[in-house]
Amino acid sequence: MFALRSRLDRFAGFAQTRRGKIVLSILAALVIVGSAMPLVLAAVSAQALRAQMQTALSAIDLDERSPEAIALLDRGELTIGEFAYGGPRVKAMVPRMADPQGRLVGVDDLARVLVSPTLPAWAPAGLVQSLENCIGLVAALLVLALGCIWSGLAMHLIVIAGLSGVASAVAIWFGEVPFALALVGIGGLALSFLLVVGVLGALLSGASPVFAIAATVMREAQRQRISVVFIGLLLVVLPILPLSIDPASPLRYQIQTFISRGCGLVFSVASVMTLLLACSTVAFEMRDRQIWQLLTKPVSRAQYMLGKWLGIMAVNTSILLVGAACIVAYVQYLSLRPAADPLDARAVREEVLVARQGKLAEYELLQPERIVEMVDQAIESDPVLKAETESGERDLYETRIKLAEERITAFGSQQRAIPAGQAKVFTFRNVAVPRGTEQVTLRYEFHLGQDDSHEQHPVIFRFADGSWVDKQFVPVQANVLPIPAELIDANGDLTVEIMSLGFDGTNFTPGEGTIVFDPDGIEILYAVGSFGGNFSRAMAVQWTKLAFLAMLGVASATLLSFGVACLLAFTIFVAAQLAPFIQISVEQYRIAEETPVILQWVQLGVKGIAFTSQWLLGAFGETMPVDALVDGRSIGLHALVQSALFIGIGWTGLALVLGWLGFRRKELAIYSGVG
Repeated sequence: MFALRSRLDRFAGFAQTRRGKIVLSILAALVIVGSAMPLVLAAVSAQALRAQMQTALSAIDLDERSPEAIALLDRGELTIGEFAYGGPRVKAMVPRMADPQGRLVGVDDLARVLVSPTLPAWAPAGLVQSLENCIGLVAALLVLALGCIWSGLAMHLIVIAGLSGVASAVAIWFGEVPFALALVGIGGLALSFLLVVGVLGALLSGASPVFAIAATVMREAQRQRISVVFIGLLLVVLPILPLSIDPASPLRYQIQTFISRGCGLVFSVASVMTLLLACSTVAFEMRDRQIWQLLTKPVSRAQYMLGKWLGIMAVNTSILLVGAACIVAYVQYLSLRPAADPLDARAVREEVLVARQGKLAEYELLQPERIVEMVDQAIESDPVLKAETESGERDLYETRIKLAEERITAFGSQQRAIPAGQAKVFTFRNVAVPRGTEQVTLRYEFHLGQDDSHEQHPVIFRFADGSWVDKQFVPVQANVLPIPAELIDANGDLTVEIMSLGFDGTNFTPGEGTIVFDPDGIEILYAVGSFGGNFSRAMAVQWTKLAFLAMLGVASATLLSFGVACLLAFTIFVAAQLAPFIQISVEQYRIAEETPVILQWVQLGVKGIAFTSQWLLGAFGETMPVDALVDGRSIGLHALVQSALFIGIGWTGLALVLGWLGFRRKELAIYSGVG
């Protein structure tokens, strides 16, 4: 045992020398390239076959009823050389992929479905379908391995990579390829986190007291059980998340589910760990009197708080970088899975992995004079209501406000109601699509009758150039309709006429009821950026929120004990997260007039507290970049700047100032004069 320990120590020392790093780098490159070579060769073969299939599919005209077209339509088969590919699934897809001229559209998606049965069972399908992804994976593993070797993490690399490699090989042996990929992901995330932490630690190795304290916090985070548990939980659970997604569901839902769960997991773990680490690192130093030695040196209390905050944010930056890299990699992997149908494939490209802006329809607004007139008429036409307001039984001001709200709501609902057999025109203004955009998307969500999701109802959309299209919609479900961008006029306006009509191929028939929709029930969406840029902005917004939580925890612990500081910090965090729901509750909360006066005062106090907390913390809960990311909506520069200014600088700075004001007056030690 002693001899083995001695050999390991000598090897660890050799790995820290320049010669040892060169030798280990060469060995790591040979192992990675050699292990990945079968995967790369399989990807090359799959890409060559897919290219042949794309060429053959592009040449097929279904209307000509050639032997190739008949084979596709009748059997769902495509012959390449001496082999036939396809089957019932392809047969079901082909009719939906034909344009009016009989040519196939989306041949790349169809080729991926055709080639998928030929892929080796031991390889992840998402990787083999893309040679670029295979090469990218090899490059990423090389960078990670070389980074670990030259940063002094060679032993960590050997142990973690060895365990991950053996475990994944066993999983592949038993046919569990997705689980094997998850095991490799766990090892890769662990090494990536250690590497990023090491790099950030090196950046914080300056002589500044703030940097010194920050570096100490980073080392402390790697020793504390609290932070280690949460970091380990994230590194293990995040790669396993794709295993919980149903592969039979539409591809767009698989990707959206993973983005939502992955980003939610990263932020939740980082938030809870941030508050616990921030409170513990300060409170425990005060409890154990370690802070005495620190503050007797030329370190101000403001520098102490900033150093603690910077160290916590360095850990958070590591978590966000590693978590973001994992999410992007798995999203890329999932996007190469075969889609359920052409519409599903198009939805992934144009509605999920994109950054879109939306424009709502413009509605007529009631003028203030008209609202006053309508309210006066309502009071005059109701003798009972008029008598109650004149006698003071009802408050006149609140009554007029309520009547005005009802009239405004009814006026808006009337504009968004289309009776059977009738039509209404809606205009979307300032639709500023980027140059080169070929089409935009009309998203519509209608209500009709009992909103039975098992029913379909007809609707017709007509545009300014006279073209029209008839569709079947399911109530209370979001539906989309591609629209040529050329229908947008020079002023950026797009006009759409919605008709509650059906078309049976010969005649127009009235619809089955009145179509109604909410103010955001119809919307024009168009791409303005990529998923990668949108994802980066989402992570930046999450970073600003974590910055506030870190300073909140530090400021709380400078004034309170660990338990009380955690209670205060988590209370503010939960209230901030629930702020949007609190706002809805405050708006709908009404104090009944028959309630006793004492209870009215209590209820008024509760409402005041809820309103104040929502007003102070509303921006935190309303800033939800993950929801926009999942829906493929652009997180604009305005949202990023607003988050940075209000949350990242404003709230974080306020927490720093309040904590410093209390901390500077706190007596950390009193010398008794004895001893």
